Amino acid sequence: MWGRPARRAASNQARRAARAARGARARRFVLSQPLVAGAVVGATGEAQLRELAAAAARGALPDDLLQAVDRIHWRYPNPAP
Repeated sequence: MWGRPARRAASNQARRAARAARGARARRFVLSQPLVAGAVVGATGEAQLRELAAAAARGALPDDLLQAVDRIHWRYPNPAP
C-alpha cells in the first residue's frame, strides 16, 4: 500500500536534489569567470539562501569541468541564434 507513494516521494525528492545541484553548478560557473566579481541571486526562503551560500563557499568549478564547457562553447558558439 505504501510502496507507490513512497517511490513517488523518493523520486520527487531526487528531482528536487538534481535541480538544486544544477543551480549550484550554474552559480559556481558564473563565479568561476575571471571578470565576475559577484553574482546577483534571489532567494525565496531561508533554505534557498543557505543553498546559495553553500554553493558560493565551494568556490569555482574544477578546471577540467570549465575546460569541458569551453570545448562545448567552441563547438557551438551560438546555440540559440
